[in-house]
Amino acid sequence: MQILYDFKISMTKYIKLGIENHFPAFEVCPSCKAKVKLKRHGFYWRYIHLIKKAVKVPVCRYFCPSCCKTISLLPIFLLPYYQLPLRVIMKLIQCAASGKQVLLNLKRQHLQFIKKRFMNNLNWIEAFFRDKGYGGYIMQDKKEKAMKLMDLINTAATVETFSQRFHNHFLRAFMAQPNAN
Repeated sequence: MQILYDFKISMTKYIKLGIENHFPAFEVCPSCKAKVKLKRHGFYWRYIHLIKKAVKVPVCRYFCPSCCKTISLLPIFLLPYYQLPLRVIMKLIQCAASGKQVLLNLKRQHLQFIKKRFMNNLNWIEAFFRDKGYGGYIMQDKKEKAMKLMDLINTAATVETFSQRFHNHFLRAFMAQPNAN
C-alpha cells in the first residue's frame, strides 16, 4: 500500500533531507485503522525524471504489526507508479489538451499513456468535484470536459493539494487505472 504525505517542503529540500530520517511517526495504520505505532521498515530509492536529469528519491517504509502490511510513504509531489513528478505530469496533460509542443524528451508512447490515463479518469475527477460541491456545467465532449476539469484542478490551490484531496476522498490516485479500487 502506498500513501501520499505532504511533507510541507519543496521537492529539492525533500531529496536532501529525506534520508536523514525527517519522516513522521504514525500512531494509526492507514490500511487497517488500528491504533498502533507503525514501525519504520527501511527505505527504497525511487528515480524521478525532472526536465534535465533523473534524481533518486528516498521513500520511507512502515510496517503495521496489527495487519502485517508494509506501507510506503510517498511524498506529495509523486504519484504511485509514476516516475515523473506530479507537476510535470499535469504540464504534459495541459500541453496535450491544448496542442502545444512538449519540451520534455519523452517517447511518444509515454506521452500517449499519460494522456490516455487522464482521459480515462475524467469521470472520477468529475465525481470528485461534484462531491465537493461544484455545480457548474461540465461538457460531455471528452476534450472539452478534460479542459474544464484541468481548469478546476488548477484552481484547487496547487496540483499537489488536489491530488492529496482526491486520494483522501477516493483512496486512489487520480491517475490510477480506472478499474482499480
